[in-house]
Amino acid sequence: MSAPPPVPDHALGAKERACMGAMLLVGWSTFEVGVFSTSGDPASVLALLPGWVALTLGAALVMGASARVRWLPAAIAVSSLAFALAHHWRVVRLSPPGSRLPQASFALSVAFLATLFLERRFQSGRLRTGFALGLLASQAFAFLHHGWRPHHRVFLPFGLVLFVLGLVPRRSWRTVATLLALLIAALPLSTRIQKGLRYRRADLPAPAESAAKGRPNLVLVVMDTVRADRLSCYGYERPTTPGLDAFARDHATLYERARSTASWTLPSHASLFTGRMPADHGADHPRGEEAIVEGPDVIRPACGLWTGAPTLAERLRAAGYRTGAVVANEAYLDHRFGLDRGFERYDDRRGSYVDGYVALSQTLGWRLPVGHLVYRDARRIVELGRAWVESLPVDRPFFLMLNLMDAHEPVLPPSPFDRAFGDGTPRDPLRPLPSERSLEYDRGLAYLDAELSDLLRWLGESGRFEDTVVIVTADHGEAFGERRGFFTHAWLLYEELLHVPLLVKPAGRRVKAVEPEPFSLAQLYPLVLRLTGVAEEAFPEARPVAEWYRGPSNEEIDRWAARTGHDLEADLLAWLDGDLKFIVSSKGTVEAYDLALDPRELQPIELSSERIEQALSFARAWWDAHPPFHVEGSLPTLDAYEIERMRALGYAGGETAPDE
Repeated sequence: MSAPPPVPDHALGAKERACMGAMLLVGWSTFEVGVFSTSGDPASVLALLPGWVALTLGAALVMGASARVRWLPAAIAVSSLAFALAHHWRVVRLSPPGSRLPQASFALSVAFLATLFLERRFQSGRLRTGFALGLLASQAFAFLHHGWRPHHRVFLPFGLVLFVLGLVPRRSWRTVATLLALLIAALPLSTRIQKGLRYRRADLPAPAESAAKGRPNLVLVVMDTVRADRLSCYGYERPTTPGLDAFARDHATLYERARSTASWTLPSHASLFTGRMPADHGADHPRGEEAIVEGPDVIRPACGLWTGAPTLAERLRAAGYRTGAVVANEAYLDHRFGLDRGFERYDDRRGSYVDGYVALSQTLGWRLPVGHLVYRDARRIVELGRAWVESLPVDRPFFLMLNLMDAHEPVLPPSPFDRAFGDGTPRDPLRPLPSERSLEYDRGLAYLDAELSDLLRWLGESGRFEDTVVIVTADHGEAFGERRGFFTHAWLLYEELLHVPLLVKPAGRRVKAVEPEPFSLAQLYPLVLRLTGVAEEAFPEARPVAEWYRGPSNEEIDRWAARTGHDLEADLLAWLDGDLKFIVSSKGTVEAYDLALDPRELQPIELSSERIEQALSFARAWWDAHPPFHVEGSLPTLDAYEIERMRALGYAGGETAPDE
């Protein structure tokens, strides 16, 4: 019996074409599900599910309509290609995420035309072929924008097998072969998912029973990259922190002049945990060593915490406290740097970052934070911290440390905070212009404040608030162009980078509402020991305010240094002498500011030659007394994911935010 004649494409009805269009989107979305589900937060896939469903229904409607308008798929392909070329030639301008939509539309319409051709030529399985071509089109799109990804090793063979199976005559074993291919593809994916879910450091056993019963709990919240003068409780004009305003007004002591010991994350956290300056604890740039280079990227090198510096968690654990930490900045709070010492639970798992991959629904602006936050957001960090506390027995005090990173670039607060303060939105939320960063920063603070308010509310509702010492602070600040266009942190030791918020609520009643005296975050170590009743230790003697040890830069910093004549190859030391603040570089330059008259350090004061020499002698004496010493580790070998993540945080060379 002869084979039936080929069915012309116009014989396919609206229902058949709608199903084919839907299967193209299902295949495309399958690859995206694989990409997002193998991040450190597989649940992020659920946030994109409504977008995938909407696009699938839209494709079904459009392709179903092509049964009546047969040239519609070709028209979509041609118009999409023309629009993509127009954007490339700057005839029209789309946001960077949106610029990928015409290319994706072109790929999908071409895949649909190919499915119609194969149906007419081979009478292949419509749904299977549509799914396979959608899966292959998504991988071609990903390769165009991101290069070869590990997921291609799984989905490319799977898509090719399905495509070939769709071309062969119908046989019963084809379904079996399809299921077998799906199983083989699922195995490596499940392995990657499990790897992302695992803790990166095994939990320690609970501490032995001790005299800790009856002592207060401790909750320490470190807001990454938050400067004091952007909180409304510190006088900022925008109401960025209404929750912390109420907390400071009713319960906590507000430290007006708290300062960090460094202008970047690792050394400042280490000082907070040990009560020592960076030169004393060692968790800083490797002094005198070359930068670590991985391929084209220069990674900011760092050394681990010196084992001779006992940590706050170790002291409290020895006193019988249950100790846990959940950190968002898993780049420099990675347990491999030693800041996890003393924590029985140290959660530094990866977030949902997917190396810059933009899902199809995200080209329309849908759920942009998913997969593009280089850290877990505040809601997730707070949820994990609460869950750990609630798992503990009620008869033992706990120490919970939370690191929240939502004010660090990229700042992508969720709705409604992404439109707070009503001044528009950036054209590209993933890479805002310098003029847009300040507003986005304030929106990130508003989101942080809302999550901290929920944490404080939970402490009250659970009956723990009165018996808990609560400390809210930051590791360093952020600059917004005060220094002739300097928009970041590190490299400098001015007040916008060192002046941090500090709110301290003791167990029971506070002693005073405001503390006007200068306070270093290194002094928080003995203060916590006193507030918890673990030890009465003297506060450290007068010392420098902060240190910076030179490290590699990135393109943005290099351009700024070339424009301003700033020497990036110098160490810096800052200290206070009454209201005078000195900043001395290892190249012999001395700056001094009267903070009482010039708190923003905009007008350096003139110093006599004798005063300059005294400042230089002080700095030399400090560096001579604190020479580099061998530390236990440095930035480990990085995989492709970690390099991309470090670049996104500004810690590696490569593409930076655009100029105005």
